[in-house]
Formats: sequence, structure tokens, C-alpha cells
Amino acid sequence: MLSSGGYTDVSHGGRTKLTRVDSARLAGILADGGLRGFGQLRGYGFATWCAREAVPCGGDTVMPYMFGVAVDVSGVCEP
Repeated sequence: MLSSGGYTDVSHGGRTKLTRVDSARLAGILADGGLRGFGQLRGYGFATWCAREAVPCGGDTVMPYMFGVAVDVSGVCEP
């Protein structure tokens, strides 16, 4: 799960993160923000749901820094 933290108009994942998800054989990604590389997403073996396709990288706006904590996705908090 990737929470946008309120920054829903920028990308929260692209080639690097998504390749790691695929390599770890995770079931999927749920993001209330955008993801990049929809063409590449089709080739992965996991399910993906996101709010939109985001073209610009969000690295200058958001930076993931927590793992294994409860997140808020579209107003719903899931531990």
C-alpha cells in the first residue's frame, strides 16, 4: 500500500519501486496517488490499483520513508 500523503497529483512509484515489487513476488500495489509507466506495469506479475497515471516523478515532492506502519489510503486507515 502506498499512501499519497495528500500529494495525489505526483507519482509515487515507477520503474525502480515496481521492479522491486515484482522481484519480491508481492501480490500487488494499492496506491491512492499516481504511478508511472503503465506500459511497463502490464508486464509485471502483480495486480495494481492506483488513482491515476502520473507522468512527472514525485521525488522532489514526496519521499517514502516508512515501512510496516498503518497508512491512510483515500480516507481509510489500514494497519
